[in-house]
Amino acid sequence: MPARPASTLRELKYTIPASSIPGCAVSGIGNLHAVGLRNISGITLDNGLVAIHAITSTGGETLNDEGADPNQLVSVTDPVAATALAAGESLSVIETAAHGNVLRGVAVLSPGSGAQRR
Repeated sequence: MPARPASTLRELKYTIPASSIPGCAVSGIGNLHAVGLRNISGITLDNGLVAIHAITSTGGETLNDEGADPNQLVSVTDPVAATALAAGESLSVIETAAHGNVLRGVAVLSPGSGAQRR
């Protein structure tokens, strides 16, 4: 198999520690905490900031089905040059899935596409 051109290789640009991701309590299950992020997506804004959105991967008082527990859509907005969350900064929760539901996937729509920002 031929090697990929350097321009298609992934490069680590930003680090988010799991401890900065808020936990949540879900009725019928109990307390959940994020053990990581998946479906990460971002967009560079016109003001020199980047908005990053992701879905949490949960753990905690579960139904013994890790990864299928209710999870959260989270976001953070930081300067483009940032490589990690600033001290004391954490991700904001946009939505939490209810018991029996999960959130899957994140799509970022470009400005002017008719999408409304929340």
